[in-house]
Amino acid sequence: MTEQIKAAKGISIEEFVAGIEKLFPAEITIEVATNPKVEALLQSFDPTASESWKKFIFVDENFTYTRNLIAAGPDYDLILLCWNPKQSSPIHDHPGSNCWVKVVQGTVTEKRYEKAEDGLISPNPPRITSLEEGLCAYVNDSMGFHSIGNETDTLAISLHLYCPRH
Repeated sequence: MTEQIKAAKGISIEEFVAGIEKLFPAEITIEVATNPKVEALLQSFDPTASESWKKFIFVDENFTYTRNLIAAGPDYDLILLCWNPKQSSPIHDHPGSNCWVKVVQGTVTEKRYEKAEDGLISPNPPRITSLEEGLCAYVNDSMGFHSIGNETDTLAISLHLYCPRH
């Protein structure tokens, strides 16, 4: 994921979804490494502006994380991921998709693995980034493989925007 950006106070989840609806699909393509309009919109989402986003929280302790769909369009999915303590995703890539992330509760950790010339995971150690509440990040397939998860003892929640749909 790219540069971490601390979000300013701003908009509710409803305003965020309305903003995404205005941006997609006209201005976002997979060829765009990052789109400043999407990043600005994500930064402006403030989970304290309204608690209405919390209705999308569903946690199943039988799974590593729970994916909760907030909104979808022809070219995007907006998903709230609830990370159980001490759990993480498998190492994966994002073939053909952009992924923007904002941490809305707790801290998540990303481990980024280089892609070797043969297209597999490089044996080099991963780059580890801790994303605290309010921070935003970005990843796409050209950036290699990664895993993301919650290394803490409490629930963590992150908002993920995939384009095209994941």
